[in-house]
Amino acid sequence: MLDISLRHLLAIQNAAARLVTGTERCDHITLVLQQLHWLPAQQLVEFKFAVLVYMVLSICHEIASLLPPPGTISFDHQTI
Repeated sequence: MLDISLRHLLAIQNAAARLVTGTERCDHITLVLQQLHWLPAQQLVEFKFAVLVYMVLSICHEIASLLPPPGTISFDHQTI
């Protein structure tokens, strides 16, 4: 399933690169992608995933910094 989705993404990326640059279908796409400074489809997916993980961890860090330190909240005279 992932392999098929990646192939579809690759085909779309290649078509977009050819459209943007006016490159013919018979020309090698690797050089076109390099000229555009576009990552290949697999690396693009990995990069987007890494950015998403970074953003989630940053948000978690911000939320954790808003919480009081452990052991400072007490209920019924018991420190948690």
